[in-house]
Amino acid sequence: MLSIDFIRDNPERVRKALHAKGHENAGDDLVGQVLTLDEERREKLTNLQDLQHESNEASERIGELMRQNKKDEAQDLIDRSKTLKQRISTLEDEAGDAEKRRDAALLRIPNVPHESVPVGHSPDENETLREEGEKPS
Repeated sequence: MLSIDFIRDNPERVRKALHAKGHENAGDDLVGQVLTLDEERREKLTNLQDLQHESNEASERIGELMRQNKKDEAQDLIDRSKTLKQRISTLEDEAGDAEKRRDAALLRIPNVPHESVPVGHSPDENETLREEGEKPS
């Protein structure tokens, strides 16, 4: 399986390789689909990290307010923190689903053939590089 980093860095090379392997129109769609799913996953992870950061800051602030005996303000933050944790849980599930969909699409992309491999769509187009031994008659 190709790494997502390789596909992100070389989308045209992967598309050309898919065309060379006979995946005429599917190559563009498949690479585009993988990149779209990857972007969706990365977006969800960024949002998730932002929410986790916000939740951590709220937890610290709750501790400060409790030490200062400002329980009403602390209770407001506790309620907000509960909402954040629910959103975090939902985003974790969505990010996991996005990753599974991306990985399933990645599995459908074959390896990129080496540049020296001739392009051919059937065994008749293969080049004979060398022959060893005698051919049976």
